[in-house]
Amino acid sequence: MCYMYSLKQIDAISTHRDAIYGISIILIILYHCSCGGDNVFFIPFEKGFIGVDIFMMMSGFGLCHSYTKRSLKDFYLKRVLRIIPAYVLYNIFFVLVSTYYFNTPISFEDFFYNLTTLSFYGFGSWGIGNKCFDWFTAAILLLYMIFPILYRLARKWGMFTFFFVSLFAMIYNHFFVVPWRIDCLVSRVPIFFFGILLFIHREKLSLVSLNKESGIGRIGRILLFLPAFIYVGYIYSTNFFLTAMITPFFLLIVCGLMSLLAGTFVYRCLSYLGKYSYELFLANSWSQQWSVFVLQIFPLNIISVIFYHLVAQHIFIIVTRSVRNLVKMPVKITC
Repeated sequence: MCYMYSLKQIDAISTHRDAIYGISIILIILYHCSCGGDNVFFIPFEKGFIGVDIFMMMSGFGLCHSYTKRSLKDFYLKRVLRIIPAYVLYNIFFVLVSTYYFNTPISFEDFFYNLTTLSFYGFGSWGIGNKCFDWFTAAILLLYMIFPILYRLARKWGMFTFFFVSLFAMIYNHFFVVPWRIDCLVSRVPIFFFGILLFIHREKLSLVSLNKESGIGRIGRILLFLPAFIYVGYIYSTNFFLTAMITPFFLLIVCGLMSLLAGTFVYRCLSYLGKYSYELFLANSWSQQWSVFVLQIFPLNIISVIFYHLVAQHIFIIVTRSVRNLVKMPVKITC
């Protein structure tokens, strides 16, 4: 168990990053499809929200590369250029469609709260329970903002901080009634932190040869305790926390599958989807809002949703690329 994540496996995760992101966004889209009806085909994907956990863990791992190679200013600038342009356009689209759908214009105040992600924290009066157009962007922007602090904590305290945030997420979700959007974030903080620890673990494996290691490393000790967190999470916490604790094991399976598919047409398709995973996430969310325009006749309903998704996806990609070229900064698209 202590060598569950060897240097070779961690390097494989880094090599197949885009393809793994592609798997995560496919799982998320299929999960959203399972929420929209009783179609038997989508039943296996009712826990497809584990794609978010994969995305969070990969983001924690990938941000370390960016943070250690760039100045703090460039690090934050890259995050802003990666997220904000498409997100602003998404909010504008959402307001237009939602205004038509609800027959009630969204106030400028609620638009402002959503644009600034303040709606995620309870500001505004739009919606029932949800309040925000998109919880995911608000969550990752917050994690990006506090990343330098999390990275330093990981360097100094390692697994102890992971245990603390895991226990906090489990206890918080069990004893407090929180909106689902808050649960979505709190339950994923441990797995985001695990991604950071995995990067640090990789550095140590690079410095010390495996045959000279003794005992159980930090990642090994965390993995030993994960089954206990999975069990306790199943009994006392939420499904989001449960899938987060499963993700380190599930990611190994996904990574192994990507190694087998490397170089194939399927792998190239997955890498493309992963390269633009954030744009696909927004496109998926936006295309769902167009359900009011979808003819509920099979297969026209499927065709129309796919069409709206493809249109939105390419619009968001074009906007992201245009802003990147405008500032003339070579910002890679992947998170």
